[in-house]
Amino acid sequence: MSDSRTMSLTVRLAETDAEVVAAQKLRFEVFSRVRDAAFSDEATAERRDIDPYDPYCDHLIVVDPSREGEENLGIIGTYRMMARSKRREPPGFYTDRYFDLACFDGIDGEIVEMGRVCIDADYRSRAVMQWLWKGIANYVLDNNVKVLFGCAGWDGIDANRHRNLLSYLHNQFLAPERIRPVAKAGNRLEFERLPPAEVDDKAALAEIPSIIRGYSRMGGYIGDGAVMNHAFNTTMVCIVVEMAGLTKRYMKRFIGR
Repeated sequence: MSDSRTMSLTVRLAETDAEVVAAQKLRFEVFSRVRDAAFSDEATAERRDIDPYDPYCDHLIVVDPSREGEENLGIIGTYRMMARSKRREPPGFYTDRYFDLACFDGIDGEIVEMGRVCIDADYRSRAVMQWLWKGIANYVLDNNVKVLFGCAGWDGIDANRHRNLLSYLHNQFLAPERIRPVAKAGNRLEFERLPPAEVDDKAALAEIPSIIRGYSRMGGYIGDGAVMNHAFNTTMVCIVVEMAGLTKRYMKRFIGR
């Protein structure tokens, strides 16, 4: 993707129902192509990724102005965010299906769940991901967010195959107990964690998904344990980022303040 094309992009929250639908259609196209995802009959018929959580979320979108007149409204990247203040029971948080989030109950202030990130195949680059990070950083400041969290993972649900990566993440980035979500028994993947001396760091770094790598650079942690998501054929960990741990350098890099 050319620098001039990247420079013309904008990032903001979806403002209309049509933009949310376009973001859902992008999610469907990306997830059906890169993962063996199992969608509901309704989602398949409409060719959009839909679930009970969307109505209570803010939808961050990256827009290419040169394509705003097209069916996708120019949306080439999206990230879904649910603030605790907007959560409803049901459905609650998506992450709560897989992890016990009781550790967040005592946090005084806003917490936000992140998820459903995807980028159009024609635009997939580090530059577009940085536009999404910029939007997240502004959202954090505008809403006085204390903690970001959410599920992130990779293809496949074989814990033994990914034991080295799982061990690396848990040995290097396990969250402090006070903010450590715990994988629920129903979907928890059991694996024998390798001691640090036996982990192949180089192999783990080559395998680590870019989204998890991005969170780790922000100073992010992971919760206790990993889970399987059969619908999307993925192994997932719970990411946790405390805003108090972010450096001024990081915030300045993305938003200039």
